Amino acid sequence: MIIADPKTREEWLTARTHGIGGSDAGCIVGANPWKSARQLWREKSGIDTPPDISDKPAPFIFATLDGELTDADGRRGILEIKTTTIQNARQWDEWDDDNIPQHYFFQVVHQFLSCEWAEFAELFAHIRYYHGEEIRATLRKYHMERTDKNVVEVMQYLEEREIQFYKQWQDDTEPPFILPEI
Repeated sequence: MIIADPKTREEWLTARTHGIGGSDAGCIVGANPWKSARQLWREKSGIDTPPDISDKPAPFIFATLDGELTDADGRRGILEIKTTTIQNARQWDEWDDDNIPQHYFFQVVHQFLSCEWAEFAELFAHIRYYHGEEIRATLRKYHMERTDKNVVEVMQYLEEREIQFYKQWQDDTEPPFILPEI
């Protein structure tokens, strides 16, 4: 498991085609509302070209981190930054005070898999929303500990699923279609 550190955008795009990155984790387990495991497999297999999302703010198991952190006790952590616009009440539920959207949760857990040194993660979310005709914004911070029972269980589950997906990709076997929960 490695952390990708490409020097150019082209190197970064090439590296993404050779492994499973944090953004892929939610797709693999059916938690990404925008892309299925099957669609990801088609892109990784070269059948489809992934859309270029580089203008949006925003090896086998790898991560391109938004940043690294060190807390007051010297523990090392992962920084993840998200920007989103809330369109409806259901989306607010995904960003409550204790939860983040499931596909982002899987992304951070994937980063724990990639970064064995990381003891915690901080996700900062810049959330835009409409209040009548006016657009407003709030900043929320979410903290995750690597040793939290839920994180440990999901890391084990995600690693198994990513290994399974990688084998399917290498064997040219299209994965089953998994729909995200609605």
